[in-house]
Amino acid sequence: MSQSEQPSHSSTPRSFTSQTVSAEDLLKSQTVGLVHLSDFRKRRAEVLEQKEREAHDKSLGRFTPGISRSATPSTGEGTDGNSTPRSEGPPKKKKKKPISKSKLSFGDDDEEENDSAADAAATPRDSSIPRSVTKTPVGDSSAPSSRRITPNPNAPPPPKAMTKAALKAEAETRDALRKQFLAMQEAVKNTEILMPFIFFDGTNIPAGTVRVKKGDPVWLFLDRCRKVGAELGVGGSSGASKGRKDNRREWARVSVDDLMLVKGEIIVPHHYELYYFIANRIPSYSSTGGLLFDYSDKPPLAISKDDPLSRPNNDDIEGADKDPSLTKVTVLVNPDDAVATVLNPTEDYKTSVLSGLDPNTIMECAGRALLFWTYQTTQEIFYQKFLAKTLTEKYTNLNTQLDKVIHNANSEISALQARVSVNITIQ
Repeated sequence: MSQSEQPSHSSTPRSFTSQTVSAEDLLKSQTVGLVHLSDFRKRRAEVLEQKEREAHDKSLGRFTPGISRSATPSTGEGTDGNSTPRSEGPPKKKKKKPISKSKLSFGDDDEEENDSAADAAATPRDSSIPRSVTKTPVGDSSAPSSRRITPNPNAPPPPKAMTKAALKAEAETRDALRKQFLAMQEAVKNTEILMPFIFFDGTNIPAGTVRVKKGDPVWLFLDRCRKVGAELGVGGSSGASKGRKDNRREWARVSVDDLMLVKGEIIVPHHYELYYFIANRIPSYSSTGGLLFDYSDKPPLAISKDDPLSRPNNDDIEGADKDPSLTKVTVLVNPDDAVATVLNPTEDYKTSVLSGLDPNTIMECAGRALLFWTYQTTQEIFYQKFLAKTLTEKYTNLNTQLDKVIHNANSEISALQARVSVNITIQ
């Protein structure tokens, strides 16, 4: 075979193959995967501009069939048929542009379409610079780095799922605590105390000491005081001339309802338990301050002894060192010792209450009523002072807590501002 008849190993030059593609086919091949309407309009403007340029070059005789089908416009330089064909090799794969997620918008009008086409014609796309999803060059180091979200260490712990087992365990714990509190309360109520007292009928008459439990009612304490008075044969100013035996007979006629307990300057009702005043730490509302019944609200320490029936001595029981003058027992044997008075009397009551009395009796009743009103006003002033003192202490504590909260909040705000400044500087 002659040299001229030998087959050529080179491919046929592209100048001998038809590369003419219609604008519609070219547009279809370049708009696959587009999301934005503006990108589609820009590609369509580029394709139309390329076809117009090819038609213009063809009319001038400079048309080159081997124009690239990429969206980048050709340089327009023509080649003749004797040009060196392109070397064979694997075709370069076109990098797919990542599709950015965005919302579609179809509210553009024709004017925006013309503006987009004009911008695309003025500045052709530079496909040589790789771009990321956010349409910024990959090599640009000025882009802010994504910040990692970390959990807040100061946030409260998330609530746990309340399963049947958790609810059952919580109910058992609550019941155990309730039983423990009831046992402690019963131990406190069964604790014995000593209450020194005096009889008062205008003068202080020494009486003695009564042993009671913290859970006993007031009327039981008064009943034991009545028995002490009967044993001692105590007689007041009215019974000073009488013998001890006659005083005991009078005490036999006295019931618990005829006695009244005055603790400090407060009359204590019969139906209350001593434990109520001890457990709630009721104040005495006096100028000296202190508690109305200053006894411990904690159960006593268990002391092991050989004889379980032995009782402690009076010196070992709480309350032996109390002042007896603060606990007064008054005997109300006369019918007018305690009188119920209407605080909002009617006009008829005002007319008839002192009617028929002589002026001296009327003035004496009015004077004693004014003295009692003065006494009540003084007690009210002491009570209001006590309330003011309590509220002042509470306000001071709240003000201190609020200042502490504000200081902690300011410190946290300063720390967060410093962290924000550091992050801004790093970015």
